[in-house]
Amino acid sequence: MKAFEKYSSLFKIAFLILLCIGVFLRIFKLGLIPVGLNADEASIGYEAYSLLKTGADRWGIHLPPYFLSFGSGQNTLYAYLSIPFLYFFDMSQTSIRLLSAVLGLLTIPIVYYFTKLLFKNNYWAYACTILYLFDPYLFMISRWALEYNILPFFVLVSLYLFTKSFENTGTELKLHFLKKVCILFSLPSLTIIIYAYASALFIVPVFLLFLIAYNWVEIKQQKVLFSVSFLLFLVVLSPFLLFILKNHVLKTELAIEPYLPFEIPKMLSNREEVYKGLGANLAIIKKNFIFIFSGFKEFDRAFNTTKFYNPHFFIIFAALAVIAIGKNVFEKSKKQYAVLFFWCISCLVPFLFFEMNL
Repeated sequence: MKAFEKYSSLFKIAFLILLCIGVFLRIFKLGLIPVGLNADEASIGYEAYSLLKTGADRWGIHLPPYFLSFGSGQNTLYAYLSIPFLYFFDMSQTSIRLLSAVLGLLTIPIVYYFTKLLFKNNYWAYACTILYLFDPYLFMISRWALEYNILPFFVLVSLYLFTKSFENTGTELKLHFLKKVCILFSLPSLTIIIYAYASALFIVPVFLLFLIAYNWVEIKQQKVLFSVSFLLFLVVLSPFLLFILKNHVLKTELAIEPYLPFEIPKMLSNREEVYKGLGANLAIIKKNFIFIFSGFKEFDRAFNTTKFYNPHFFIIFAALAVIAIGKNVFEKSKKQYAVLFFWCISCLVPFLFFEMNL
């Protein structure tokens, strides 16, 4: 680190140059690369356009919490957030992809500040930001209007809020205003992740159980703030919970629907069942292992592979990183790693029940 400090000015200049290159990679010919629109991109773009013009999706459903789409459903957050871009720039490949590009750019400072919060070191934060800038997968998702591509931004914002919320909370007599804000918005931020990609519904409860068990003392000390945060969480998530209740629990119309300010679609098909029997779930786990160690190859589709990018390195280093973070979780001086570690562990839940794809 002394070498870094000695040449800190040169290092910062080099970082700024790399930052400019990373930004360029995310915006250059945004509407032309990748060529054409993926079917899901076209779908989400048209849903956003329909919402802008009519206040309803393509099926005429008013402000739905989840799209009917092709019949098996599609997440809504990308479309709702894309409405301003379509309003100002009209419908085009570029305007449909602008949200991904903007959130991809905003993720850069989030990566920096989150890793700085974890490592308490500027240079580690710079290094992690550079890795984010030039990972082929991570800069390509900034150029593709698929609803799950906006997840990195919202997940990192949520993890930052939770990490900041539990940072020395139990030892401070008076909370700073910023920390109060972080606590209040920490739980509602998880609902945004669910609206961005519904599979997060299987991750969030496990994540919360880990957090509550690990930080129970701090939560009790700030029970009023966390209680208000939880109420906000339920309010924001309630439209999606009603959608789940209608389509997956009761499987019938809800008596309160005529009084709601939005409509809940009735799905034409159920994309996944969580539990299909032990044998079926073991087969899914086996398929997922094969999918991961094949390098994320799905039906040999070209858009899921990169010629000079080997994801096995990512898998190995990610696993080692999670193990290293986990070792620090129970050290009192390094509790800031707990939120990230619990999120990584919770993300294994869908692996057990759903076939993976990219």
